[in-house]
Amino acid sequence: MANIAVFHPDLSSRGGGEAVCMNVLDALENEHTVTLYTLVRPDFESLNDYYRTSVSDVAIDHFGTTGRLLAKTGSVAAEYADVTFGRLQSSILNRYLDRRNHDLVVSTYNEFSFESPAIQYIHFPNFGVTRNSLLYQVYDRICDAIDGFNKMKIRESALLANSEWTAEVVEGIYGVRPDVVYPPIDTEGFDRLPWNDRESGFISIGRVEPSKHVLRNIEIVLRLRQRGHDVHLHHVGPVSHDRYAQKVRAVADGRDHIHLEGMVPRQELVDLICSHQYGLHGKEQEHFGMAVAELAAGRTLPFVHDSGGQREIVDNQPELLYDDTEAAVDTLDRVLVDTDLQEHLQTVLPDVEARYGRDRFRETIRTAVNRRLES
Repeated sequence: MANIAVFHPDLSSRGGGEAVCMNVLDALENEHTVTLYTLVRPDFESLNDYYRTSVSDVAIDHFGTTGRLLAKTGSVAAEYADVTFGRLQSSILNRYLDRRNHDLVVSTYNEFSFESPAIQYIHFPNFGVTRNSLLYQVYDRICDAIDGFNKMKIRESALLANSEWTAEVVEGIYGVRPDVVYPPIDTEGFDRLPWNDRESGFISIGRVEPSKHVLRNIEIVLRLRQRGHDVHLHHVGPVSHDRYAQKVRAVADGRDHIHLEGMVPRQELVDLICSHQYGLHGKEQEHFGMAVAELAAGRTLPFVHDSGGQREIVDNQPELLYDDTEAAVDTLDRVLVDTDLQEHLQTVLPDVEARYGRDRFRETIRTAVNRRLES
């Protein structure tokens, strides 16, 4: 039994990265002594219910006074300046973690220059990505200095990536291609309701924020209705950007075919997916897209932007990809009027449990940890 640190700054946003962390904890806690390093005390009862995990026997370290100060600074910055300083927080916490004595560090929040042996699950690289803004470049340099950024240390870690697309980006930066370990998709409860018994509508899943392009999703559905399609949209997900959410509500208000569901219990989300024919995902350059995989698990036809790792989930089918609003409306219009094409597209979707299921993920993580401890 090894002494293992798991590093994830904040589990409260309940996105794909948090699903990875909770499943890593679940996979390791019964075989090792595990300490979670995080800024915000996790509500494991609520998180276990949301992710259908059973994490309990895990110690928690909040990084002491430094952690409390960083958490407060981050929350104030997010509320009043619309920034989070997430990378700066993580870089400072990395220095703190290096002073602790662990047999292995597992980061579920991308890559860092850890002194200890490490496994690093990369959703998208924290470092080495050149940004155009001078201000961001200065910010990145500061984070590099605090973190003690060292490509060699990162290369010496066991690197895992959430998609082939992300793995290619990482290889371009570090010269090492990570093993691809697709994130854990919970397929429990997805009922394959017959296609013709489903509603001719769209489900979109994700936080209400600009990068999710919720407004564009609404526009696509409105324009499909203008072409004579009796379709509607349910958007499921919490608000994480108040000003953007106000714009979304203003557009949706008074339209009974646009439903802003907010956060819903897991079973309600599953029921919504399984009772609809189509999914619509707005994020561009999505690193993987756990929401897309869930839509596929429920046997909707998920339409995604033609970028990032999400294309792997729909097997790069051109009929399920779009570039912009106009292209999306044209593509979706063709599918909506062609029942033979709908039937064909259902056959090309992956077996989500086999390729992305949670048991596969947890066993892969346990194997990676044991291999790293033995090396």
